[in-house]
Amino acid sequence: MKIRILKALKENKDGYISGAKLAENLEVSRTAVWKHINQLKKEGYNIVSVSSKGYRLLEDQSLMTREEIFLGIKDLSFLDEVYYFDTIGSTNTYIKEIEGKNSGQQLLVISDEQTAGRGRLGRKWESPKGDGIWMSLLLRPRISPFEASKITQIAAAALVEALRNVLGIDVKIKWPNDLILSGKKLAGVLTEMNAELSSVNYVVLGCGINVNTIEFPDDLKDKATSLKLELDKEINKKDIIVSFIRAFYKLYSSFEKAGDYEETLKICRENSATLGKQVRVISGDTVEIGKAIDLNSNGELIIEDENGDQKTIFYGEVSVRGINGYL
Repeated sequence: MKIRILKALKENKDGYISGAKLAENLEVSRTAVWKHINQLKKEGYNIVSVSSKGYRLLEDQSLMTREEIFLGIKDLSFLDEVYYFDTIGSTNTYIKEIEGKNSGQQLLVISDEQTAGRGRLGRKWESPKGDGIWMSLLLRPRISPFEASKITQIAAAALVEALRNVLGIDVKIKWPNDLILSGKKLAGVLTEMNAELSSVNYVVLGCGINVNTIEFPDDLKDKATSLKLELDKEINKKDIIVSFIRAFYKLYSSFEKAGDYEETLKICRENSATLGKQVRVISGDTVEIGKAIDLNSNGELIIEDENGDQKTIFYGEVSVRGINGYL
């Protein structure tokens, strides 16, 4: 109901709308309207109440709430629920904890802060309050488990598209899951899967983006950056989230429904920070060094050694010359 009231206020932003009119249009009591208006005010919405005129919303474009996100993606019929928290341990972990209580649903979880954020290979992901976008999607793709790794690159491609659409900047993808800006890490993707031998039960897709961060721990100062540091201005996180979900939905739907992965591959190739560079790949006790020359049709990395022999890389920790201190 709050979303419907907020939508009505936004559609009538140049004037007042009476409580009686809201109640009539939404088929609820005026008391219910008043209750939800007060809840919206507590969440930070600047709603003016004038006797005999009604309510008017004075919009704050930077405000980010569950309702704002829902309104931005309401036409997609993609997500069943959006959860928004001030603080949480980990958005990925939270989704795995509640997955069984939300049978069949697809969810988005966002938090203003993570106290136990994680990246790939179990590394800690710094997620300070208010500084970034920390979010996870619960997906239920009807695909083979062998196809699930493609979702990581779909997310990376969608982040590239979102940042270009909202801010007009071009970021690069360090295969398979990092976004790079000015040679430093800006964002990362963590994909976790629960599956049977032949089917996927669910996928948890986590994304962390350094948005308004101005300081990093000593061990990250030369390796990480943020949108604010690069653009020298405060960034609207809500617009990036909405644009990402819309871009992700387009690419993911084509893949999940029709097996179409070509647009994702095109974006990943054209915006790669890896292709054409000298790379080092560590997989367990094995170290591979060579030049990254392409992504195959499955999104796997192809490298070529000094003898001209080619090898396909399915998984590993990839260092790219010129990025994050790899010389």
